[in-house]
Amino acid sequence: MRLPVLLCGLLISASVAAQAEPAPTLQLPDEVPAQSARLVLSRSLDAPTACDVELQLGERQVVTLAAGKQTELELPPGEHVARLRLSRAGYCGTLTLGSDQSIVINPGERRHLQVVYDNEALFLAPVDDESGSNARP
Repeated sequence: MRLPVLLCGLLISASVAAQAEPAPTLQLPDEVPAQSARLVLSRSLDAPTACDVELQLGERQVVTLAAGKQTELELPPGEHVARLRLSRAGYCGTLTLGSDQSIVINPGERRHLQVVYDNEALFLAPVDDESGSNARP
């Protein structure tokens, strides 16, 4: 008589355990949630000017980068218009160097771009994260 009751109890507890919600998975800090993306922005110490670079995404200023600095932003995936310009502080206010650039970033992607000066132009270029240098085709 005890055996059927014991078997019935085991079946009920196994059934309840199977219906329980699975344990939540641990998300590591380096993982990017599927609904967002990360954009790493950096600036080389070899920049030809000491002026800070201001970056705007859309119409709002996001970050100001000094030479040798880096920041990471979490963004919604999709197309973003980045506007780069030299800071208007001090003597830099007389310099008009700047540019607009489109950035498309996919869900879960982590992209590293570096501010680059080339022939009086200011733009963002991809960086090879392993070497830390600009990727050249």
